[in-house]
Amino acid sequence: SGRTGEVDVTNSMIGTFANDQIGSGGVVALGNGNFVVVSPLRDRWETADAGAVTWVNGAVGLSGEITISNSMLGTNPGDRIGSGGITQLTNGNFIISSPNRMREGVSNAGAVTWVNAATGMVGELTYQNSLVGTSIGDVVGSGGIVELSNGNYLVFSPQWDKWDAYNAGAVTWGSGTAGVSGIVGGYNSIVGGSSNALTTQYQIDSVNSRIIFAMPSDSAGGGGGRVVTISLAQGGRSLTEIAGVGDGVFATSAGAGVTITPSSITDILNTGTQVILQANNDITLASDVIANNAGGAGGNFTLQAGRSILIKADINTDNGNLTMIGNDTVASGVINAYRDTGAAVISADVGTQIQAGTGTVTIELRNGAGKTYTTSGDITLAATTAHNLSITNNGPTAGSDILQHSGTGLTVTGTLTLSAPQGSVTLQDANNSIANLGNASSGSALRVNDSGDGLNLTGAVQGGGGNIQIATTGDLTMDALASIINTGTGNVYLAAQLGNFINNSALGAGVIGLDTGRWLIYTQDAGTMVRGGLLESGIQSGSYSADPPEDWNGTPGNRVIDEP
Repeated sequence: SGRTGEVDVTNSMIGTFANDQIGSGGVVALGNGNFVVVSPLRDRWETADAGAVTWVNGAVGLSGEITISNSMLGTNPGDRIGSGGITQLTNGNFIISSPNRMREGVSNAGAVTWVNAATGMVGELTYQNSLVGTSIGDVVGSGGIVELSNGNYLVFSPQWDKWDAYNAGAVTWGSGTAGVSGIVGGYNSIVGGSSNALTTQYQIDSVNSRIIFAMPSDSAGGGGGRVVTISLAQGGRSLTEIAGVGDGVFATSAGAGVTITPSSITDILNTGTQVILQANNDITLASDVIANNAGGAGGNFTLQAGRSILIKADINTDNGNLTMIGNDTVASGVINAYRDTGAAVISADVGTQIQAGTGTVTIELRNGAGKTYTTSGDITLAATTAHNLSITNNGPTAGSDILQHSGTGLTVTGTLTLSAPQGSVTLQDANNSIANLGNASSGSALRVNDSGDGLNLTGAVQGGGGNIQIATTGDLTMDALASIINTGTGNVYLAAQLGNFINNSALGAGVIGLDTGRWLIYTQDAGTMVRGGLLESGIQSGSYSADPPEDWNGTPGNRVIDEP
C-alpha cells in the first residue's frame, strides 16, 4: 500500500547532523527480504564522517535516528563505514568493506566485517568483530572480496604492510557462516614476504579442496617467488607460509630442503589454525613443537612425507589432532623423482613425547603407490597421549611392523586401532594405559599390553598366524561387537590380571575363532568370570606373570588359568 505524508522520525530512518546523508552509500536488498542501508558520511557527535551501516528487517522496517543500538558505527573521523560497499554471499550473509577505517590514529588501515543476514550486527566496529589493518594505508579489503564455491570467502589486501616490507600484501580466508576477525597478520592470513609480493593469481584445486596462490614477485628468503596453498573449507596455511621460503605442496620446489623454526609452526597452531607440512622425501622434527592455545584448542598438525618421518623432539598439539603419513603416494601429490631409495619409516626417538590431549593421533605408513621406490620398514612409537590413537602400517615390504620403545607408554583414553598386514604388532610396554581396543589386525603376531584399570575390546581383532596376546591389569571385557580371529596355528592368549574375563560379545561362544590353535584365558576368579558360552577343556591354577602362555605348551586344549 506504500506510505504517504511527510518524512519524519516516526516513519523513516533519519540523520542527526547536517550532511549525515543517510543512505548515500546505497540500499542493498538481501536475498531473505531484509535490507542494508549504507551511510558512510554519517557523523557521530563531534566525529565527522564516522559512517554507519544499518541492517533492517524487511518485514517490519526501521524508523528513527541512526544509533549504536540499531547500526554498526565507526568511531573515528573519516572511518566512513561501508564506503567500500556491501558484498553478498550466496548463503545470504553479507560483508561490509570499510577501506578508510582508522585504527588507533592510523588512517586508512581498513576493515572488513562479516554480518549474519538474518540478525544483523550493531555496535562499534572493532577488531573483535571485524578483520582490521594496523598500518597507514593497509586498506584491508581493497583488493576485493572473492566468494569461493563452498560459500567461504577470501579478503585481498594488496597494500597491507609487513613490518619490514611495504605493500607486502595479505589474503585472508573467512568462513561464510562465521566470518573472520582480528588483526591481519601471519597467524590468520597468507602474507607477502617482500614488497609488492601479493598478486590475485590463484587456482582452485577441487580434487584436493584447496586454493593455490602464485606469488612470483615474492623475494623473501632469497627465493624467486613462492606458491602458497590453503584449504577451501578450513583456511590454514601450507609449508610456504610457515617457512617464508620454498613452498608447501609436493609439486613446487620439489627437490629443495627447507628448514622451519618451531616458533613459525607454533605461532599458527596457537591460534587454532591447522598446519600442513609436506615433503617428497623425509620430514625430520629436530626441535620441540609445543602449541599453547588460550582456550586449549590448538590447531591440527599434519606431516606428509614421500619417504620417512623422523621424530627427534616433543610434540604437543594442545588438544589438536596430529596426523603423520609416511611413504605417501603419487596420488597424494608426491613427486616420484625426489623420493630417495631406502625403507620408509615413521620413527620416534627414545625419550620423545607426543601429547595430543583430547585430540586424535593418526599414524600411517602407506604403500607408496606410483613411485619407483616404495620399500617400507617399521612404525616405532615413543610415549604418546591422545584420546584416540590409530596406527596403520600399510607398507608393502614384509616385516613392516608396529613397535614401541621400552619404557615409553601409550595413554589412550578413547580407542586404539591397529593394522599391520605385512608385519606384526608389539605394544607390550608396562606403562601403556589403553581404555578400548578397537579393530586390530596383523599379518603375523599381535601383542598388546594395558596396565590401566581394565581394557574393553570393542572391535574385530585378527591375527595372521602368529599368536594374539592381549593383557590388562583389570577386567578384560569383550563388548557386543568384539571378536578375535586367528589363522593357521596361531593361538589366542588373554589375561585379566587382578580382574576377570567378561564375554559380552553378541557372538557368544564364537567370540574366539581359531583354525588349529588354542586359547588361554587368565582370570582372577574362574568361578565368577563371564564365559558367554565359551567352553574350556580344563581349569588350571597359575598366574600370567609367573606362568606365561609358553609354560602351558605341554597342556593341550583351551584352558582357563585361575590366578590365585
